Amino acid sequence: MSTNKQIKNDLNNYHWFNEPDKVSIKLDENFRKIIVNHVLKNSTSMTGLANQTQLSKQTLFNYIYGKSMNIVGLKKLLDFLDKDYDYVKGHIVEIACSDIKLPVQLNCKESAIVFAAILGDGSNTTRVMYKNSELTLIKRVEESVLRWLGPVTIDYRISQKNIPYLMLPRILGRILTYAGIPEGKQSLNNPGVPNSIIHSDIEVKKVFIQHFFDDEGWPEQNQMKIGLSQCVDCTKVIPTSFREKSKEQEVLYLNQIPADIKNKIFPPNLLIDIRKILLEDFFIHSNLRLKRILNRINHVTAAFELEIQQQNSVKLFEKRINFFHPSKRQKLHFMIHRNRDYPKDIMLLILNATIKISNDKGYFFAHDIAKELNFPQPPIRKRINTLKNMGIFSKVDSKFYVNVNL
Repeated sequence: MSTNKQIKNDLNNYHWFNEPDKVSIKLDENFRKIIVNHVLKNSTSMTGLANQTQLSKQTLFNYIYGKSMNIVGLKKLLDFLDKDYDYVKGHIVEIACSDIKLPVQLNCKESAIVFAAILGDGSNTTRVMYKNSELTLIKRVEESVLRWLGPVTIDYRISQKNIPYLMLPRILGRILTYAGIPEGKQSLNNPGVPNSIIHSDIEVKKVFIQHFFDDEGWPEQNQMKIGLSQCVDCTKVIPTSFREKSKEQEVLYLNQIPADIKNKIFPPNLLIDIRKILLEDFFIHSNLRLKRILNRINHVTAAFELEIQQQNSVKLFEKRINFFHPSKRQKLHFMIHRNRDYPKDIMLLILNATIKISNDKGYFFAHDIAKELNFPQPPIRKRINTLKNMGIFSKVDSKFYVNVNL
């Protein structure tokens, strides 16, 4: 395999020759003259050179006088000279009117943060954008782009809902597409974790997963759980008859979806890949579950959730990955390290909380009491069931009722 073919298949770097044919490229003046002089020396005439390179004579004259050059033209000159494409490495001054330095590494920490950000609260559409109300994450993505791509132009804006967002260089969209994050609606494209990240070292995987959890995950303090959500388009597997029957319902939960339909809905590739990385690289166990489907005007979306629930895995997540998001990081720390010694009057506290909530709506849920008392749900539920067995509470479905006047 030639060197050109080898570097064309390089999944860990985005090179100048991966840019579209018509994108402009500028070489430093001395190096451009070297290439042009070499081409002229090896050609018999301008007509013969035009035939051999399949470039017009006007285009060739433009290259000779340094007026303009594009990607496909430079490729053809190098092919004519039988030179490897990396021959021009270090001599590119400008690409697409940008001074970004190519090749761009795709398996570094900065690329991992940017990839995760776009897959989370960003988009790769007509423009590349990242939006987040947490300024710490906005700053992290902005700094990662600048360290990764160089001094490119980043537009900092505020949405109509007063949420900060970054408009990123157009060339980043082409880099994202090459890396496996194609342009368009993410739930429809269903991308996975980019291969450059999957095959990178553990520190790169860590920051990718961390930032994706920063955007799409959360610590659930009442259940000693870390959750991560993602949606995927499932329109094609939903029968037309079922869509017609349920079109008035915007959200359909698991008990409303027939088993044969649920079995046809597969999780998003992103969550599948992340679950595998969590287990194989960090020894963190998780579950992946369909939570609901969402009826839209022209399509149906399935919402999945990845759940880290084993206590040891939750602790490993904090130790080996954690959140970068300040408040989520703080909540996770509190969830893991808070005092597990319950007060001696915990039963009385539960009774008082059940009376308070029942007076408002006539019943209560176990999670209502856990939230009211700021304790995890499982131990509170256990004590509520003890009181139920004593006849103080009764239960219908998941609702509890107070049986006695206290």
